[in-house]
Amino acid sequence: MSTVSTVTGPIFLGHLFNWLYTVFAFEVCTCKVASGWGNPAALIDVTWSLALIPALTGIVSALGQLFFVWRIWILGMGNRKFLPLVIIIILLSSGSLAAALYCGLIGVRSLVVHI
Repeated sequence: MSTVSTVTGPIFLGHLFNWLYTVFAFEVCTCKVASGWGNPAALIDVTWSLALIPALTGIVSALGQLFFVWRIWILGMGNRKFLPLVIIIILLSSGSLAAALYCGLIGVRSLVVHI
């Protein structure tokens, strides 16, 4: 006879590890492209890796913020009194993600212009 914890526990852990490995993969990509860290001369020439840093950082931060939105909703047991807070955080997170992607696009565009 199975209980709720034996059925949902492995599913929850699978989703959690999938989420963590996705964020970890984005963090590793961000660290790999930050090759000129601490070198002010690296900011003179825009490389493809420098143009990717704002976009990758925005994706990681949006994933983290959306995880906390999900936790607020789950811990609040779907109570409608948390809905305004959830909507505000989702809007701010998506606005931050859009701005980060736009900054990355500007960086790539300036890279193409300089070539």
